Amino acid sequence: MINLDDYIAGGYYISHYMPRPVWMPETLIPNPYLSLSGCISDRLPVATVWLDSIPPEAKNLGMTDELWELFKEWSNANLHKQFGYPDTFYTKQVAQTVLDQYFPIPNDLRIMGIALHKSRVKAFLTTHQESGDYYGVYKVLSELQPLEDGAIAHGLEVLGYENGISHSWLCYSMESHCNNDLGICPNAAGLLDENIADIANVYVSDKEGGQNWQPWLIVEYPT
Repeated sequence: MINLDDYIAGGYYISHYMPRPVWMPETLIPNPYLSLSGCISDRLPVATVWLDSIPPEAKNLGMTDELWELFKEWSNANLHKQFGYPDTFYTKQVAQTVLDQYFPIPNDLRIMGIALHKSRVKAFLTTHQESGDYYGVYKVLSELQPLEDGAIAHGLEVLGYENGISHSWLCYSMESHCNNDLGICPNAAGLLDENIADIANVYVSDKEGGQNWQPWLIVEYPT
């Protein structure tokens, strides 16, 4: 059982479960699966000032062209106020408000939260202090607050940080390598149980490098 009190919130997202692509092994990754990687999941791109038209991620989440234009006005007015670059809401309530106002209903969207274990936060903040709270995850994490109430923990995902959450261990087929070399298997959501996430993170960090790989807790809020 994951103790949420052991984790510090890193931000909130609007996303949904993803259909498993053909290159992910069906014996290890469920269909659909859960990820908060900006590479292999549809996360709402909140910072929109440079986007001339609705991006594929927003369309995949069900936003219409008309609602995108309205949302873009809100986004341009609220960068670094209610969310941070590139796509991290500071609070669950702000994410809920955006979900209610700018997406058609019904939909299959979720508010997701991300958090880092207390033991990892100080080193993470020190490593990335140069960029500081310009980036949403850093700002939320630096406030040293727990996840907001109501979170349902699904497991941990090994994610790379590079001025925001970017790649997942899944992007490099590390789920197969960890399974072959370490006997590690993802859970029913395609995430990792707490007792093996650190082991997988060390393995991925050694094999891939280049980013700050961390085992991030992924939670969901009922909407």
